[in-house]
Amino acid sequence: MPDGIVAHKRDLAQRGGFTAVGIAAVVSLFGAAVLALTSSAFFGAIGFIAISCGVPLLPMVGLPARTGATRWLIAIVGSAAIWWWVGQLSAARVRKLAVASWADWSKEFGLYAAALVLGVVFALLIAAKSLGAL
Repeated sequence: MPDGIVAHKRDLAQRGGFTAVGIAAVVSLFGAAVLALTSSAFFGAIGFIAISCGVPLLPMVGLPARTGATRWLIAIVGSAAIWWWVGQLSAARVRKLAVASWADWSKEFGLYAAALVLGVVFALLIAAKSLGAL
């Protein structure tokens, strides 16, 4: 059946990772828009946090302190791979249910995404504290 249980599970397996990458891209673009549209320190911090949540490898490759196309490429591709893996992991766990839906996927994905975002925020707080910004 085109809209049956098996079709939904197959759809989750095929598109779960790409959906997660899309969500991360939207969060990053939101952060970039905030940075581009304001000069406020408060909104700048919010924009940077949003970009860092969408591209969690930014601080690990030294951005924004050091720049370069290679660093950006590593951060973006590596972060996309992490988000794809989180989306696929969520899809795999949801597919174990008798009836799997995108709503179930979003609940599972939300847990993993929250853990990843909390890790990023704590890392940024630790970095800010060690640099004397807090």
